[in-house]
Amino acid sequence: MISDLYTPKQLEVLRTVLWRNDWRLLINYGAVRSGKTVIDNDVFLMELRRIRKNLFKIS
Repeated sequence: MISDLYTPKQLEVLRTVLWRNDWRLLINYGAVRSGKTVIDNDVFLMELRRIRKNLFKIS
């Protein structure tokens, strides 16, 4: 289950990213070792997958 992988705060960030498409820059702030890098990396990889999918649609 996804809640086993992420903390509640990380899930909140993930939901925000997935539900909104009007953002250009994601900046997470908070305590050291709170999981910001993990969620940032996962969101970045999801964005790369989205871009790849759109490129295949275009070509």
